[in-house]
Amino acid sequence: MKAGNLKVVVLFIILVALTLGCAQNSGKSGKSEIPVSPSVKLNASYILKKMNEKCDSLRSYSMTVIRKVGRDENSTKVYQLYYYVFEKPNKTYLRDIKNGVLMVSNGKTIWVYNRQHNEVKVLDVNALTRGAREEYEMGLLKAFVNTFSRNYNSTYAGVVKENGRSFYLLNLKPHKRFTGGGNVSVYVSPDTWLPEKIVYRGYTMFGPIVTVTLIENVTLNPKVNESMFTFTVPSGAKVIYGTRSYTNVSEAQKHVNFTILVPKYAAGMKLDKILVSPENTVTLFYRNDSNSFIVLETPGNMTFRPLAERVKINGVTVQKGKTISGGHYFEFAKNGVTIYILSDNLNTSVLFEITRSMLE
Repeated sequence: MKAGNLKVVVLFIILVALTLGCAQNSGKSGKSEIPVSPSVKLNASYILKKMNEKCDSLRSYSMTVIRKVGRDENSTKVYQLYYYVFEKPNKTYLRDIKNGVLMVSNGKTIWVYNRQHNEVKVLDVNALTRGAREEYEMGLLKAFVNTFSRNYNSTYAGVVKENGRSFYLLNLKPHKRFTGGGNVSVYVSPDTWLPEKIVYRGYTMFGPIVTVTLIENVTLNPKVNESMFTFTVPSGAKVIYGTRSYTNVSEAQKHVNFTILVPKYAAGMKLDKILVSPENTVTLFYRNDSNSFIVLETPGNMTFRPLAERVKINGVTVQKGKTISGGHYFEFAKNGVTIYILSDNLNTSVLFEITRSMLE
């Protein structure tokens, strides 16, 4: 498997959080009666709350997931079939039966192994984005509820029948700020408060797309063999490392071929973590309880930006401007490395002082 194909595998794992739910083993033959007190007013917020509580109550779970894709719901074909296990606080096992890929995480490291090509991609959980990291820190089900509660407007559409059983139907529409989402229908079991079918309807550059997720063979709170969450790289396997996370500069420095530059002034903030990418890019994260900023360092000359303002700081040309999210950035080059400092919540005067401290 090429590195690009491995990225696709990791991407599908990340996207599962947008379309995944679960059902109990007895789900298909469960009760159709709606077990809710007449005094309870059913609405989307209440159902999502009960789903969240159910996820919190689970110690572990396993399930088989079938995902189908097509132009419409009637033309979908199976493209993913995998067995998934999660154990709190943060252990994951995923075996993609259809594509021959194994993914194991012990809460800190993720191994994605393709048996056919004998290749392993090694990822650092702490180096992932928040949404992707949630899947490994709290499991797909909890990440599922968090994602839709955070990024979608939910509407309760009433009780519907599927294969002779009753479900609460939630219809979800993405917030305007969540530009990458389509509409989603979630079929929630009244017996378990967990989803059993999820239908995603969106658009790509090639036209409409529908993804249907079905959950089968679910066991709640099973006793899990801990050996599932350990992984030994097979003999002769090619290992591809993703972005890695470090807690101090001296450790990160061992993995790059340039000298990492650290600000002498950090506006009262402390270094939280350092990410080093396979492309030799270093990102330092500084934060306190209310503010944060990032220092991005990459080998090479600075690219001049037409819309940026240019100023001199300690005799060095510095570009400054606004980020896409409305924050501010300062950018300069030193010793053959481009330094990019940005923040969404610090004003330009503070960023100016941070930049100046790096040019002393």
